[in-house]
Amino acid sequence: MEITYPLDILVLTALDEEMERVKSHMDNPRVAKFLNRDGWRSTLMVGEQGLELGLFSFQGMGNPQAAAKTVMVKMETQAELVILIGILGGQKGGRENIVLPIEKRPMLGDVVVAEALVDYERGKSHPHPKLFELRSTPLRCDERLLRTLKARTQSAQSATEWTSRMKVQRPDGTGRRILSVVHFGTVASGEKVVADNTTLSTLTNLLAGVEGTPPLLGVEMEGYGTALGSYETDARFLFVKGISDWANPDKSDDGWRPYAADAAAALVFDLLGAGAFSPRRVAGAIVSQSGGIDILGDTSSSGQIKFALCQRLDVNWEDVANVLVPPIPTSDRRRFRQGRECEDLWVWLEVRERLKELPDALRKVRPELVLLFEP
Repeated sequence: MEITYPLDILVLTALDEEMERVKSHMDNPRVAKFLNRDGWRSTLMVGEQGLELGLFSFQGMGNPQAAAKTVMVKMETQAELVILIGILGGQKGGRENIVLPIEKRPMLGDVVVAEALVDYERGKSHPHPKLFELRSTPLRCDERLLRTLKARTQSAQSATEWTSRMKVQRPDGTGRRILSVVHFGTVASGEKVVADNTTLSTLTNLLAGVEGTPPLLGVEMEGYGTALGSYETDARFLFVKGISDWANPDKSDDGWRPYAADAAAALVFDLLGAGAFSPRRVAGAIVSQSGGIDILGDTSSSGQIKFALCQRLDVNWEDVANVLVPPIPTSDRRRFRQGRECEDLWVWLEVRERLKELPDALRKVRPELVLLFEP
């Protein structure tokens, strides 16, 4: 039995059936211990670089469990990137979905990549029995990985490439005449299995007025908790799930569950195999053309600058958030941890590759702090 040691990537699933589909895409998986339970680990070779990857199942659904276990296993493994892979109920396409063009309407077996996750249980009930005010702060996935995924899935050629990794046949008998498609948008996360004809339409209306949320694409039960646990432990986070049903009374075990989970896993391993993720431990020091410190590349200096800045910036973090162009959205600022806003502002800029804008913003707010970035 292998004991875990620091990982680069931690892949999480809610159910063992999802874990089995992910494991089938790992190179020489070997049993490893996570939270004193069996999981899997392997080394993913990307060129000459080996990425240490771990796989763990929550063995149950629900956001509270997902959040707690994400924090515990991330702290145990020190993974830099957390990816949630599995299945979800999709927002059904078809003629009634007149908002989307035909080629963008989801089908069973398609893959949903969350740009934002919303906890649809959090809110306020009003005296009117049908009035519910949603009060969830949307959590966004890693911007750099989202941009890379969008670029890799735009063309028909790229769809052929990532779907060629799939190991499960389509249950409708169409073979490779129909390929899974990737959709980007909002996922609603709650505490119930949705199997009715009204919940998704209700959630669509609720989310219509929430700032920073693209169109609703599906519903599930672990995404928000896993994202929250990742944020609390300073891990990058990505959500990728396949559509196994339409979250309506027609839910059934008709073969789409393994296919949808396999599609999501194939997309993730295609992304990682393309070199989209490089952990900080191998990024190396990068010197800027001006001879100063590149805070995007020199991880040791970056940590020192971050520590020194956050010791001094104090309440002026919000002024910095305001003078950035474009500024940090209010919805994102709300999830900055109280007393640690500067650290979360730094991470927010880092994952969007906007750290280079920080010195100019400081010149307008606290010009003396710009000296921290000079060699």
